[in-house]
Amino acid sequence: MKLLLMIIKPLFKISLIQEMQAAMDQGHSHLRQVLECSERTLPSTNQRGCQAIRHDCENAKSEYENLLTDMSQAKRGLESALTQWGDFDRSFEQFHIWLTAIEAKVNAEPGVKADLPEKRSSLEKYKVLT
Repeated sequence: MKLLLMIIKPLFKISLIQEMQAAMDQGHSHLRQVLECSERTLPSTNQRGCQAIRHDCENAKSEYENLLTDMSQAKRGLESALTQWGDFDRSFEQFHIWLTAIEAKVNAEPGVKADLPEKRSSLEKYKVLT
């Protein structure tokens, strides 16, 4: 159950990021409208106001770009974690199959050996198994 949650969490986070990216697309159109409106108001605004408007517009663009970059990096990180988890899961499955086969071979051997040559023989068989 714990393993399943470890897989579901990144998948859920990726879907959240995708939803946020869709909202960011809307935000981009709003930002573009704000920038257009600010450009239209600049001719009728005094110099100090123009500087403040330009400064605020640049800050808004910069913050938007930083947010896009952060979201993209988070998504890549989650996708990488999922890929690594898949690799681990496949390796674990291969290991489990191998271990089960070795356990079956070891359990097929008769119990305790009476003398040293039989014990050495068993040891050599076990070395071959690995």
